[in-house]
Amino acid sequence: MKKLIFTLILIIPQLTYSDDEVIDNDALNTTVTDDGSNVFYKTKKVKDCFAITVSAGVQNCMLSLAEQAKKTYEKEYANFIKKIKKNPGNKSYLLNYKEFLFSIESAKKNWDIYAKEDCLARAYQTENKSYAFYTVQGACLTYYYDKRAEYYTKYQKTDELNVN
Repeated sequence: MKKLIFTLILIIPQLTYSDDEVIDNDALNTTVTDDGSNVFYKTKKVKDCFAITVSAGVQNCMLSLAEQAKKTYEKEYANFIKKIKKNPGNKSYLLNYKEFLFSIESAKKNWDIYAKEDCLARAYQTENKSYAFYTVQGACLTYYYDKRAEYYTKYQKTDELNVN
């Protein structure tokens, strides 16, 4: 169990959430830093999973959070694309409308690959297919999906696009 906790502490980087508040690292025994500037993280969202006794329950909790975050991310992306396509003004506002849509779709595909591979790389720093592996992978994916969903939500609220 000590090996799992130590491994998780070393692999999971600092996360912040919407109010830019970071969870109390001392309370979670996560005061390890990589170079003195980056504190490794756990967010409020994943805190409950780490409270579970080390078992399959932790990995299941993390993977469930990742699935929920992915659904939210996919929903925000779909809303984003729908709003762009729905507003006829965007065709004249965006000089390269078709290329813009193609690039947005390509960026999503590439970002999905990046998030998946980066989280696998982090997970492979633990024992393959162990509780730690799936816990790290789930926490990482949750982070990426949450941040990208937040990006699509914020992007829709900017004046960069006439998406209202």
